[in-house]
Amino acid sequence: MYGQYHANDTESHLLILTDKMESEKTEKSQRKSKRARNRILKVVRRTHMYTGLLLLPWVILFGISGVLFNHPEWFGPLDVVSKFSNRDLKEGYSLVLPDAEKIADAVVAEINGDGGSGRFVRTGGGAVIEGAIAFQANGSSGAATATISPNGHGASVKRIKSTGDDGESKPGFHGSRIEVAEYDAKAYESVAKALLEKAGVDAVASIEPNRRGGAEVRFQIESPDDGQKWNVVYGLVSGEVVARDANGSNGLTPYSFVTRLHKTHHYPDRKSARWFWTLIADCTGFTMVFWGISGAMMWWQIKPSRVIGIGGLALAAVIAGIVFTGTISNHTFGPPQKRGGQPSAKGSDGPGKGKGKGRPAESSPLNPVLSRGR
Repeated sequence: MYGQYHANDTESHLLILTDKMESEKTEKSQRKSKRARNRILKVVRRTHMYTGLLLLPWVILFGISGVLFNHPEWFGPLDVVSKFSNRDLKEGYSLVLPDAEKIADAVVAEINGDGGSGRFVRTGGGAVIEGAIAFQANGSSGAATATISPNGHGASVKRIKSTGDDGESKPGFHGSRIEVAEYDAKAYESVAKALLEKAGVDAVASIEPNRRGGAEVRFQIESPDDGQKWNVVYGLVSGEVVARDANGSNGLTPYSFVTRLHKTHHYPDRKSARWFWTLIADCTGFTMVFWGISGAMMWWQIKPSRVIGIGGLALAAVIAGIVFTGTISNHTFGPPQKRGGQPSAKGSDGPGKGKGKGRPAESSPLNPVLSRGR
């Protein structure tokens, strides 16, 4: 009897000891897993913080310049001279705003011909007017533009601010074209044609050099007469030589300085400060994605804020979906645009081909509406 009791007691102790060992093993594994998770989160937090400090100048610059793109009159090249309300336009100039519906109906009627009895009918909702109507002129105090809203938002007159280099002297060779034997354009053209054929591109016409943003030779020269130094740029493709006073104004305003940096993209053909700028811009872009992901990870660790955070994320997703799709729909409503903002009509077999009597509007830096596609 005693032996049986002792055996049962021993077995119970062994079970309790085994359970305790298993429990300690599980707790140890959990603590180890928690420590590993905490180490990962610590690395994420530190990376989030220090990359923010490291890239702070670029984040601030991209933020400021992004706002300035929408407000060129803030420290920018445009100076608002006058503003007019819609009432001013009606009472002072008897201006009648265009009716989008009537214009659309008239265009359809013209497309169909014979007074509007044709195969095309309007669909897809009401007609709207996008953009403003702008006219430009050169005044005694500089170039200016008058912009009128066809949607009843008034009008404004804006003047291009002088950059301070309008009267800068130019050397006699400025704007001339020079061909040099050291650059064999025909040889490069022949190689480019061979590369296209090697890649399986069958050119339907003779290939032409791309003159926009082509290679250029940059160097500095000094005048033997007065010692004046010139920064010279020679276009390899165009053969044009242009120059700027090395000690003169570069024409940059605070607005153009930050916006030009913002728009600097693509890796140049050689490593320079601009190459590293593009590299850091890439790093900033990838880091901003990381900030979003790491911020969400850190938010999820704060349990009391999860419900509110989920609501915020859902609201952000809905707003982003509406704004993104609406903006893309606005951009893609018409035909694809060429550089410079004008839609391409080449090869179009759409309605009314060959009937157009108007002429395309000219894009210009003075016209913020027409130049937006640049």
